[in-house]
Amino acid sequence: MTNDKLQEIKDRIDRTTSGPWWYDSYSTVFSGSGENTDIVCWVPQRERSADADFIAHAPSDIKALVTKVERLSNELDEIRWDQS
Repeated sequence: MTNDKLQEIKDRIDRTTSGPWWYDSYSTVFSGSGENTDIVCWVPQRERSADADFIAHAPSDIKALVTKVERLSNELDEIRWDQS
């Protein structure tokens, strides 16, 4: 994955509604808390709570994955540098 692609992903994350994201028993995904709560989306069937769970965790999961990719990429660059 290129640095440009990682930056595109980070930019998309930055444009999402601020969190935390969470969902209720009706599979409605929300962001924020208290008076600053917004509906992000509604998953149409209660049996789809796994989908709502996935959507609600996507922003934080993707941020964590991007961070790990960047860290591993930097470590690989250091190994390559040390070997040259």
